[in-house]
Amino acid sequence: MNTIGKLLCFMTLTSALCFSPAVDAQQTMCTAAPGKIAIGMISGINTDPLSHTHHFLRVVEEYGPSYTDKVGAEHPIFYPRLSNPTGGFIADLYEAIRQVVLQDPTWKTKGELLFALRMVSYFPDYAYPPHDLLSTYRALLIQLQAKWAAANPAGVANAMKTELLRLVNEGAKILLLPHSQGNLFATSISAAIEQRLSELHISNGLRLLHVAPPAAIGKDRLWVTNEFDLVVAAARLAGTGAPPGNTRLTDIVNNGIGHSFIDVYMLKGHQPYRDIRNILDRFIEELSQSANCIAVDSRGSWTVEVGVPVSFPQTLPPVRFDLSSHHYKNGDILEVRSSGSWQYSGYWGNPSTANGATAVFDGPLGFIGPSPIAGTDAGTTPEVMPDITLTQCHDNTAIDIAQDFRIADGEWRRVKIPPGATRMLLGVADCFHGDNIGTVIVEVRTVQ
Repeated sequence: MNTIGKLLCFMTLTSALCFSPAVDAQQTMCTAAPGKIAIGMISGINTDPLSHTHHFLRVVEEYGPSYTDKVGAEHPIFYPRLSNPTGGFIADLYEAIRQVVLQDPTWKTKGELLFALRMVSYFPDYAYPPHDLLSTYRALLIQLQAKWAAANPAGVANAMKTELLRLVNEGAKILLLPHSQGNLFATSISAAIEQRLSELHISNGLRLLHVAPPAAIGKDRLWVTNEFDLVVAAARLAGTGAPPGNTRLTDIVNNGIGHSFIDVYMLKGHQPYRDIRNILDRFIEELSQSANCIAVDSRGSWTVEVGVPVSFPQTLPPVRFDLSSHHYKNGDILEVRSSGSWQYSGYWGNPSTANGATAVFDGPLGFIGPSPIAGTDAGTTPEVMPDITLTQCHDNTAIDIAQDFRIADGEWRRVKIPPGATRMLLGVADCFHGDNIGTVIVEVRTVQ
């Protein structure tokens, strides 16, 4: 059974019929609350404000104001205006070449060669100009350099970064969709976004789909490039490291060079559009899920049962929430809460409903209780579950452990990660777990 199937099984409170092995927390997808998603479209060279608006609205047309994920939660979608001002085709081309050189200084000579070739294509006598025109070409080059300096790509990138970081700080996850030169901006700002997400302990907050990237992109990133895109082909021949074509559009609407965002890559009914849409759909679904929201099956327990009847229903292992993979470390103070209810004592009759979850820190040496929260720390101490004997057990066996603590229903509680802890184990408080029905959702966040 896949992860979504397990979750739907849990959420409909039919988990008694779904005996599947427990999975690690980072493999479990659930939605604690509707989260914001920001889709940022970054245009390429020679895109004036009106053309950029057309690009922007083309993306809005695809996804609209919100997205409903596979478990039925609706997420608002924002579309930040990430403007890439134009100084004209040649000036923008020179700007893009300079951006590539900044990212790969070894490419400088090739970049200057590519620029010279483009100048030749626009002004055929540029390569061997008459003596009286030489000063004219030199003056043109100086003007282009001045336009590039005035365009200030670093400043443009910083403005984009500022806007996207504002959205991240407001709880949005980011999907970047750059086209052509826009990929150079996206590459330069993505590291800052990833850094901020890491500081917020959000491990699932950025996706990037490169459309017609004219230069090398990061390892393991996805791209869509038309095999007949002559702009990218020229960049590739110049040694920029642009990835190869992986989709195809050869129709007459190919606008001559196969590079247009709207008339090639987002043209409905054709392969580039289908490839882009398939990847974006997957990215948006992934971003709608929270890596710090864990579905906990109420049959899960870390307690070693004693004298359980052979016929007793299956008890599952606890959900394992790995701390390092979520960027948490010893000494961090977390806020935790649960939501949802579960039924117990179904095996013995007289079923009752409970809520809340329990947790315990775990490490190489075994269970560890949370560290005390000092007066200099923010927040209060967690509610620690007492050692108790649950008399409903058939042999009155004491099943509680001293190190566990309660995760309250609907109320954020603070808990400090103790030294030596590598993960947090999540389950529910009960004597026997195998007859339980339902799930609780546990949310984890850091204290800023």
